Amino acid sequence: MDDLNSVADPADALEKLATHAVSEETVGAEIRLIVELAGPPVGAQAVSISLVDKNGKVGTVFSSNAATADAVDGVQYEMGTGPCLQAIRDGETQVVSSMLKESRWPEITNRALYAGVQSVIAYPLKSKDGCFGALNFYSSKEEAFADDAIALGSRFAARAAARLLDATRYEAASELASQLRQALESRAEIDQAKGILMERHKISADEAFERLKLISQRSSIKVRDVARMIVAEGVEPGIKP
Repeated sequence: MDDLNSVADPADALEKLATHAVSEETVGAEIRLIVELAGPPVGAQAVSISLVDKNGKVGTVFSSNAATADAVDGVQYEMGTGPCLQAIRDGETQVVSSMLKESRWPEITNRALYAGVQSVIAYPLKSKDGCFGALNFYSSKEEAFADDAIALGSRFAARAAARLLDATRYEAASELASQLRQALESRAEIDQAKGILMERHKISADEAFERLKLISQRSSIKVRDVARMIVAEGVEPGIKP
C-alpha cells in the first residue's frame, strides 16, 4: 500500500482507489486508504470517517489527524449535533465555510475553533438502505473549500461508500466461505467416523450416525468433535473399550 499513501493528483488518487482490489484487504485497511488519499487533493488538514454501528451509535473509525479530526468528531458525538451527524441524519452534504460565522451548531463551535478548525465538509456515506456514516474534511482556514474542492470531495465520498460496502461484503463473503469450509471438513470427518463405526459395530450408515449423536449427547461433546476423536484416536468418548 506504500505507493498509495501519497498521491498529489486528484484523478490519480481516485483511480488508484478505484482499482485497489478488495481481496485480502480488511475493512480497516480500506478505511485507512480512503482517508489518506482524500485529504491532500481536497485541501484538508484532517480527514475522518464516522460509521454508524448496529446499535445506531456513531464513532470515528479512522482519522488522519487525531488532534484535529478526533477532537471535532468527538465533541459532535458528545453533544449529539454538528455537520457530521447532520450529514448522516439528513443524507445531505454539510458545508461550514467559517466556524466563526456558523450559527447552526453553537454547541460545538468554540471547541472546534479551539481544535484549530475553521472550515468543514461532511459528506454522507450511503447505501441502498440509507446513510451508514460520513466522510469528514477539516481545514484550519476559513473559506478553505472552493466549489471544485467540494465537488472532488463528493467523488471521494461516493468512492468511499462503495469501497466500504465492497470491503464489508468481501469480509462477509470470506466469513461465509470459512464457515462453509468448516462445514465441509466436519462433514468429511463425520462420514469417516460413520464408516469406522459401521465396520466396528456392523451397523448401517443411519445407525452409525445415530450412535454419533447419542455419544455426543452423553458426553456433551459436539458431533463433529466426537467424529474427529473417532477418526484421529479411534475412541468413542464415554464408551468403554
